[in-house]
Amino acid sequence: MTNNNIEIIGITTVGTYPSWIDRTVASMYNKVDKIIVVNAGYDIYNSDNPYYRLEKEHKLLQELDIQNKILEYTPHGKELFIDNFEEEKDELGRASNMTLSTILANESFTSSKQHWILKLDSDQIFYQFERQSLEELIKKYPKKTGFRFAQFADYYRDFEHISEGLPDMFTNDGSLFYKSKHNQKYGGQGSPVSITEQFEIISIQTSHMRRISPPDVNEYEYFLKRFWYHIFGPNSIMEHEYNRKTGKKLDNKTILKMAHDETVSILKSKGRKITELDYDERIPYKPPLVCQMTPLEYIKKGY
Repeated sequence: MTNNNIEIIGITTVGTYPSWIDRTVASMYNKVDKIIVVNAGYDIYNSDNPYYRLEKEHKLLQELDIQNKILEYTPHGKELFIDNFEEEKDELGRASNMTLSTILANESFTSSKQHWILKLDSDQIFYQFERQSLEELIKKYPKKTGFRFAQFADYYRDFEHISEGLPDMFTNDGSLFYKSKHNQKYGGQGSPVSITEQFEIISIQTSHMRRISPPDVNEYEYFLKRFWYHIFGPNSIMEHEYNRKTGKKLDNKTILKMAHDETVSILKSKGRKITELDYDERIPYKPPLVCQMTPLEYIKKGY
């Protein structure tokens, strides 16, 4: 039974690189009261252009929103939200998209209820769980203001392989669930630095889809755009390895070439076959349930 004194807003973003946005959103749709998605990206072939809305992802979100829960926002021009960052640096979208979604969530709470934010990266998907699990955490740990959930190893290009093992602290980079606070500073990708506590919870789990492209996205295009953003972002604030060595910025033609080379390299790799691994309870043998059906089906079934 839902606790009527707790309001939860889910946040994520799309645009800084290709994402699993429909499955990301579907995996938390029935667990939250609202969802905020900042939809804004760059044209990798003309990075001087301002942010634009990704239309394919926009349509996917519209199709999913059967309960009118989703607030989608695209900033105008190069809104970088510098004042909201701990070190006043933003990798031209990599951090500002998620930070803006956090800010919008804080501004969207209007009731006198307890306000909590559930954050998923744009390529992160929940395994099935119940909203009640979130409410029970708040009740069980009344003095805690933030939780970090378990994250399993990446699937590697298909659901039969994973990447090379797991980190020792396998909640590292997992989804965050934290209490809303106004006027707080933000760190990379919108993580609130004023909430230093991220109490580890392994019963709620996510899968990070960094090394596998969505089924309806060209694999080469997926990795090219992903690696492009990984170079473009640090380069924009002079923090790429090349910038540090030379004191110069990379031009977009060079960034594209570097991203292409990384893409070609990863497409030659396959990762480790799941069936060949020693048993490890942290490695799921099936993808999240929302990846085993359509996202709309998942929502309609009430998962």
